[in-house]
Parts: sequence; structure tokens; C-alpha cells
Amino acid sequence: MGSQAPRRKPPALCRWAAIALALALCCAPALARSAPRPLVAAVPANMPPHFSLDQAGRPTGIAVELAQRVAERAGYHLSFLITPDLEQAIRAMHSAEADLVPGLGVSPGRKRFQLFTEPFEFQPVHIFFRASARPVETRLDLVGKRLVLVRGTIAEEFLAQQPEIQAHVVDTLADAIFHTLSGEADVLVYQTELVRQALNASGMAGALDMSS
Repeated sequence: MGSQAPRRKPPALCRWAAIALALALCCAPALARSAPRPLVAAVPANMPPHFSLDQAGRPTGIAVELAQRVAERAGYHLSFLITPDLEQAIRAMHSAEADLVPGLGVSPGRKRFQLFTEPFEFQPVHIFFRASARPVETRLDLVGKRLVLVRGTIAEEFLAQQPEIQAHVVDTLADAIFHTLSGEADVLVYQTELVRQALNASGMAGALDMSS
């Protein structure tokens, strides 16, 4: 989870080949010392396996269940604010509509504005390309390729500002996959399991290959 923190000099860049997911609590140290009170977690509606909605429209998923257990053990009552995507969830935390975002990836840029617990999971990030295309294996291979990134992601933080890389930023993973499959983009950089889940759910498993 992440929480808001005073501005400070950003730490050195870490590797972008994996994302550490953590629990991000707004002002977590202050919460621990204060009297018990309700907490609000902002969660995306559809980012399985970490976030999704059950048949009754209630949040579920790995990150949701972990946040519930942590809050219960700490003596807090956790409620949820459902947002369309992860970027909106982060904005809700920054605007104080929510206290935390569970399962948020840790990056130097995000550490400038929020606090994180120790990571509970590391997710690999791969380069995805059309199955019929020549493999793209490394960051150097991205030079000269039309890269599509999802807004607000750690991949965008690390790659969109690099002058040698031609990057186009879209709002959702579905948009990024469409751009790649349609040929509007050559490659997509994103969390591996989330791309696989999206392709399987849309009946397009195997349409994209990924770096080794």
C-alpha cells in the first residue's frame, strides 16, 4: 500500500524488469498511534487477480483480501472506494477520498508522494509483441520500435521520458493490447500476469509473444 509523504529527493532508479507490490497507507505511522478509526481503500474495479468485483459488486482479489486481513489485525474497519482504474485509485488517495491503495507497485517516482509497507509480492514485467513479429528482448531493442504504455504505470515512469524510445501512452491495458494487435504499436511493456489474464479473458491467448 502507499501513503502520502513529504517531498524528498527521489532515490536512485531501480530495475524496471520487476515491480514490487506493497500496501500503501496514507500517513501510516500516524494511523498506528491514533485511536482506531475507519479506513477507506481505493481499489480498481477490474485488475485480476489483485482486484475484481464479485457477483454482488463487492471488491475481491489478492490485494483486497490482504488489505482486509491487515486492517482487521490492526483493529481498523476497512471499506472500499471502487474506481475505474488504478490511476483513479491513486488520485483518490492523493485527494484524501481514500486512505490507502492496496497492492500498489513501488517505484522511485511514487515514493516521492506516498509511503509504502514492505513489498508482499514481486511481479515480472515483460515486453510483448505480436506473435508474427520478430522477438524484442531487451530495453535496447525498444529503440526504433513504436512502444505503447499505460498511463500511470511504473513502465511509463521509466520509459516514456527516454528520448531514444518512441512511446505512445494510452489510458487502459485493453487500449494498449488493441494498439499492439492492430499494428498501431510494435511493442507493449506491462506486468506479465495481467497481460496474460486480459488476453485469456478476451479469447486471444497466444496472440502476443513476450520477451524471455
